[in-house]
Amino acid sequence: LSTDIDGYLEYKGIACILYEIKCRDSKMPLGQQLALERMVDNARMAGKDAVLFLCSHNTPEETAIDVANTEVKQIYYCGRWHDTEGKTAKQWTSQFLRWADKKHMGWMR
Repeated sequence: LSTDIDGYLEYKGIACILYEIKCRDSKMPLGQQLALERMVDNARMAGKDAVLFLCSHNTPEETAIDVANTEVKQIYYCGRWHDTEGKTAKQWTSQFLRWADKKHMGWMR
């Protein structure tokens, strides 16, 4: 399988976030989906908390995409896809990193 990675954030060696950005509600090809899911699963097996955000944008092709303000449509976490609406990539990223910090410090199990 091969794919590109639209975004990757490594956090304190304890967590990582992958971002896949699609125009409007374009579907992710199956091969790309499997490759990204496996990257998240492998990071989790290596002891990091990991997640994949599938984001949507309406930016014209000739304009740079503001990833922070894309809408997260789905989240791949713990081997499952979860539907979501209304929050931006920036909001979900902040929430996930706060949660990863708490989990790493033993506040959550």
